[in-house]
Amino acid sequence: MTQLKLEDFSELVHVEARANRLEQIGHLNTPKLQRLYLAANNIKTVSGLENKHFLTILHLRGNSIETLDGFTNDLKKLTYLNLR
Repeated sequence: MTQLKLEDFSELVHVEARANRLEQIGHLNTPKLQRLYLAANNIKTVSGLENKHFLTILHLRGNSIETLDGFTNDLKKLTYLNLR
């Protein structure tokens, strides 16, 4: 699995997919998502965060982030971001 796809989880608020081989965040139909932990994957681009109005924690430590183009004005509640 190289892409996280959560298309039928509209009530999901917490996702942990650490230490997988994910290369991209992918399509997340999770409008109520508050916490997203994707540390230790192979993600290079931050994308797929549109309409994440409730996201407060984004943990991407240990990835190979090259661009941050996926950050939008929708992320107004984001209070914790780890890209180390």
